Amino acid sequence: MLLQLPGPQSYVVITKNVRLSPELYHRLGARIPVLERTDSNAQLNWPFTQNELESFLQ
Repeated sequence: MLLQLPGPQSYVVITKNVRLSPELYHRLGARIPVLERTDSNAQLNWPFTQNELESFLQ
């Protein structure tokens, strides 16, 4: 979905395997994948649409 965003992208994506962290796995659970902004700590939890993703990143 990130690759389908319109226009040039300048996002840094950091992936984490939540199965390696019991705390993250239990906290995020069925909401995986979860996107988190580093500037505001806002989270976008699955399921989300392309439009919701675009709004989240603005």
